[in-house]
Amino acid sequence: AAISALPPSSVALVVLSWIVSLIFALFCAGYLYDVIKYSIEKRSDLPGFSDIKGIFVNGIKTVIVEIAYMILPFILFLLGLMLTVNEAVSSSVNTIGGILVVIAMIFLIFAALVEIMAICNMVAKDDLKAAFDFKGILAQIKSIGWGRFIGIIIFSGVVIAIISVFFEMIFGAIATGLSI
Repeated sequence: AAISALPPSSVALVVLSWIVSLIFALFCAGYLYDVIKYSIEKRSDLPGFSDIKGIFVNGIKTVIVEIAYMILPFILFLLGLMLTVNEAVSSSVNTIGGILVVIAMIFLIFAALVEIMAICNMVAKDDLKAAFDFKGILAQIKSIGWGRFIGIIIFSGVVIAIISVFFEMIFGAIATGLSI
């Protein structure tokens, strides 16, 4: 509704910005692929930007894996949400919808954990099919240990959050200084 209220020239700009954002996201996902590859190879330097086509193709592969792992939890969540907020059905159906939302959230967390290792497995074997080798992926996580694996992810998330807040404060101060 908000987009239809925009003047036609603005709608074109919104669609163009979505396309540019999608291309940028694919490029970022491809660069992440290269960073993971360099980490697996134990290289201390950062990957370059010389192979733009390769980065873009790897980004498409990474996004395909992300979508494949998140589509089912997302559908379950939407279905549960629709059942929960639907006033035309009985309260028992609303309760079932709430339970479905909780199940979807648990499934989402599990899928996100497995997706991280799936992307790493795909990069290590340089094969898209390796991202869907569930038995091998779960064996890798088991060899690390589920507790240690989850701990590493939580620790990484906390470090990223602290660094993000730090840079947000710095860039916020710069932006405030420039606006004054």
